[in-house]
Amino acid sequence: MPNPGSPESTSVDGGGPALIELRRGLVDDRIGGKGLGLQSLIDHGHRVPRTVVLVDPPTDRAAITTTLSGIIDPSARYAVRSSANVEDGGDVSYAGQFASFLDVGGIDAIVDAAMDVATSAHSAGVAAYREHQGDARPVTMSVIIEEMVHPVVSGVAFSRNPITSLNEVVIEAVEGSGELLQAEGITPQRWIVRWGDATEHPEAPCLTDELVAEIAASTVRLEQEYGSPVDAEWVYDGTHVWWVQVRAISGLDDVTVYSRRIAKEGLPDVPASFMEKVTNLAHQEGGLVIGDEVQSGHGRTGHWWGYECMEFRPDILAMGKPMGNGLPLSATLARKEWIDEFRAEKDYFNTDLGEAIISCT
Repeated sequence: MPNPGSPESTSVDGGGPALIELRRGLVDDRIGGKGLGLQSLIDHGHRVPRTVVLVDPPTDRAAITTTLSGIIDPSARYAVRSSANVEDGGDVSYAGQFASFLDVGGIDAIVDAAMDVATSAHSAGVAAYREHQGDARPVTMSVIIEEMVHPVVSGVAFSRNPITSLNEVVIEAVEGSGELLQAEGITPQRWIVRWGDATEHPEAPCLTDELVAEIAASTVRLEQEYGSPVDAEWVYDGTHVWWVQVRAISGLDDVTVYSRRIAKEGLPDVPASFMEKVTNLAHQEGGLVIGDEVQSGHGRTGHWWGYECMEFRPDILAMGKPMGNGLPLSATLARKEWIDEFRAEKDYFNTDLGEAIISCT
């Protein structure tokens, strides 16, 4: 069974290539970019399958076989992935450039896959990518060998929208293996989660609302722990969510959104419970929330008050147009003790210069 890593794990570094088992508290840069991402997951208590890293593997097949033979379970299946020193950085990610294999079983097949991963560091495609990116750093390749989790549902999660750069969690999922996420003709199911609520979701979801909430919350936490927006891969085995890879999202830009939606609509389509959460945050900081009924009007929304559509209760309510319908009539509602305090400490005066003309029209 997969093992989330334990302090008792040990490193194997005999006469052959070094083999390091990831565990809490491990500090070793030789495990490469993907290895460091998995190490971060383990150190922060996330559920990660048992993983070993073959450091700078030689071209000697016999040496790799000897090193792996004492640790590979013949009945288990493994993911064999690259973990280069240049990989999964925020600026240059090398995503998809090196070889990677899923569902590999048996010592011979695993050795073959590890050697293919190692030699992929010197492929023509990688050379072209490095030239295009202007990356002259020397490449040191290590190989991750990670126990496979039985995939009921597999997916990816982004702590920021990779297309728009907006601060929202994007989750994509498919039933079965994560390889299907890249398969031609397969469209994954998609959720967008803002402020804890799914604002976009599939009609017949393969994940429960509780699992979506768990994955989204963990993804937000991963960004905080990782120190940057992240792209993370996960697998659900029917009981637990396992995290199998995390890396920084490259190419994100801060984005400013200009919209006339609120001005045009008057009642913007905000996610359910959003305003309730805003109100709670304001109260925690000692603030008040003011509702303005100018655009909504009494009864025009199907409720007497417009704020009822957004499922919250403001502390102070201002209204002008709803009451006067163009006439100079308005009111402010608030708790009596607040009004008394305001009148005791502040002078208040206002006027409508066009009052006479409006009243006669």
